[in-house]
Amino acid sequence: MPVQNLTSPRTPINEALVADAVEWAKAMGERGLYSKSSARFRASALQTLSRILADDEPQTAQWMLENLDSVVARWTTLQNANPGTARTYSSRARTALQDYMDYRNDPSSFTGRSRSAKSKSRPTGKRTKKKSNDKLFTQAHTMEQLPPPTSRLRTFPVTGGDMKYQLPPEFSVKDALKVFCHLVTFADDFDPTNPKQARIFSLTRIDED
Repeated sequence: MPVQNLTSPRTPINEALVADAVEWAKAMGERGLYSKSSARFRASALQTLSRILADDEPQTAQWMLENLDSVVARWTTLQNANPGTARTYSSRARTALQDYMDYRNDPSSFTGRSRSAKSKSRPTGKRTKKKSNDKLFTQAHTMEQLPPPTSRLRTFPVTGGDMKYQLPPEFSVKDALKVFCHLVTFADDFDPTNPKQARIFSLTRIDED
């Protein structure tokens, strides 16, 4: 997104709108300062939460950031949303708003949150080697504390890597459905207002005789 489409830095920061922050978050994805998926999720969360604001309420990014908790609580009540989803939306919106305000205060110092930006801040040389050794020690120590094979520890590949979980001695189909409904709400692209995603939960219906 071209720079000229964003709010001018000369605009007082307390007058910058939530809509400006939404467009800014999208632009950060195009510039590589956010990953494209993170930019989309943060912009979407902020836009979704701001839709409940009344016409007589402030529409500024600063007011939204300062009152985000109450806005999220109102949105959760109105949408009868899952608390986990509300927490995810709140986190994404807060990150977008805080980053936007930091950027407006000092554009040149904003380094973004992309993986490439994070990797630049990692120490090098002997210090890195020491951290690597500490990590190996931590992993070895953790492996010693892992439960024995009889506890049914499992590993399952997902998009972000391997997910480890432990099954209890007894585990029913109903238990599996509960876990399924719980995990879906943590997906980055979960949207309770999406009818197609809502149909996922219909798969858990069990007809009884």
